Amino acid sequence: MLNLFVMIFLLLDNFLLKPDVITALNVTGEDWTDCAMGVHLLLMDDWVESFSFDVAFVLANNIEVYVYSGMVDFVCNYYGGIAWTNAMPWPGQSAFNSANFTDWTVNGQVAGHVKTAQGFTFIEVENAGHMVPMDQPENTLDMVKRILSNKPFSPDINLIN
Repeated sequence: MLNLFVMIFLLLDNFLLKPDVITALNVTGEDWTDCAMGVHLLLMDDWVESFSFDVAFVLANNIEVYVYSGMVDFVCNYYGGIAWTNAMPWPGQSAFNSANFTDWTVNGQVAGHVKTAQGFTFIEVENAGHMVPMDQPENTLDMVKRILSNKPFSPDINLIN
């Protein structure tokens, strides 16, 4: 499995370093790296910060929020994700905590489980680690399409194909 990830990163690196891709993305003059140490170091102060207050503020102002987590992510595990989302005080906390998880399916297969109430949605993505889009690209595309088109995570709605 590790060799597969290494191969994917090498292919991604090679693709993003192609001159025509750099031009198409309008990022000329920039160096591509999949994990820029300088950026990582600048974000270290945020490593253990909680932004639940900010999320609660956004929700209290009637702006929808989506939080997703890969179910096999050991860095930002979904147990911790559901714990902080349940514990976050906001006007819809009681409704959110009372909501049940429902299956989210893509092409007839369970892609994950979703809990939503009053504009707040928590999504557990099956068979995905920290890099959900890399681990589950088709399901991630479905997730993003649902969010952008304001479609529910209902099994009878298929946004792929």
